[in-house]
Amino acid sequence: MSTDLLDSYMYNIVYRISLFILVQYVLPMMALVYLNARVIVALRRSDTYRSSAARRHPPPPPPSVTSHPPDVVTSSSQSTRSITVVVAVIVTICIVVHVVALTAHLVATIQVRITSS
Repeated sequence: MSTDLLDSYMYNIVYRISLFILVQYVLPMMALVYLNARVIVALRRSDTYRSSAARRHPPPPPPSVTSHPPDVVTSSSQSTRSITVVVAVIVTICIVVHVVALTAHLVATIQVRITSS
């Protein structure tokens, strides 16, 4: 069932292609990239702050008797870095999946447009 609106070239370009791509792919991807960049910048600032604080105030010498083996105890900095790396990898995977979906949508739209002409 075809209507004048669905057959309109401007409708197809403006709504079905441009706005759909903008709302479904471009805006979410830009948000992911921006937020991911902010997380990485915050991590670098945190590392810089911690390293400068460690130089100003060296840690006290370790006690002679510890209750935990040294390999079990992890620092907050290493834990934060690991979590941030995991988040960055997940966001990167989301971006790759979005690009693949965007490409598939564009190819399908172009094929529909070519076959309907």
